[in-house]
Amino acid sequence: MDRGLRPGVTTSESVELAEARKRIRELETELAVTRRAFDLLKEQTDPKGVSRSSPR
Repeated sequence: MDRGLRPGVTTSESVELAEARKRIRELETELAVTRRAFDLLKEQTDPKGVSRSSPR
């Protein structure tokens, strides 16, 4: 493959794809954490932006 004799991806392309897939997984994990944090914060705040836990 590296010499162009067989079809497929080269070694460097394979490494690049593996790194890209790993980065995508990391970004998906970060996005899931961010969304969960947003949901938790949203639960703690009423529509006017006042914390529900504060006394009125």
